[in-house]
Amino acid sequence: MATPEPPPLAPSPSQAMILAAGFHALIEPGTPATMAGLAAATGLDQELVANDLAELARLGRVQRTPAGDVTGCLGLTLAPTSHAICANGAVRHTWCALDAFGIMGALRASGWMKSENKLTGQTFHITVDAGLPSDADPSWVVFLLDRQGVSSVIAEWCPLVNIFESAAAAGTWADGQGVAGQCLSVADTASLGTALWEPRIKVCAGS
Repeated sequence: MATPEPPPLAPSPSQAMILAAGFHALIEPGTPATMAGLAAATGLDQELVANDLAELARLGRVQRTPAGDVTGCLGLTLAPTSHAICANGAVRHTWCALDAFGIMGALRASGWMKSENKLTGQTFHITVDAGLPSDADPSWVVFLLDRQGVSSVIAEWCPLVNIFESAAAAGTWADGQGVAGQCLSVADTASLGTALWEPRIKVCAGS
């Protein structure tokens, strides 16, 4: 059985630091992370930051402005998407449903998440208390596309990771699309997401 996770993320130590620093800039104060700001936050040489960001962008792991500022990383983005979170009062967007669960869980945030499945037209609103979803319908599931190599996680993997009203609905959709994956309950998705995101957002200079 395939592992129910995104395609492997194996950044170099400097890339991991840059991703974490970019993430925290996006969550608070919620502005694009500049190369100079990332260099200052990580203690890395600005040229190394620039080179690492170029590689991460090539792999579809970060979003950037034409000027090179980071507007999306580790699943968190300043661009509107189908997935929104309110983390301790800060409203942001994510690339996919798993991102939303993982970020809220890793931050132990309270608030809500709203996920629109544009593939089916369904919208799901879930209250989150200290990182844990509290009022999801027991029948709701998150479809996770099987782990696979992609040229861009943002463009090729994330659009297919969504909440469905039931495992049967997700299975019918997946069969129709010719894609393979697994369905996890909302609680299991939150647990998986938290385990994936906690180490990613805690990386910092000197840690």
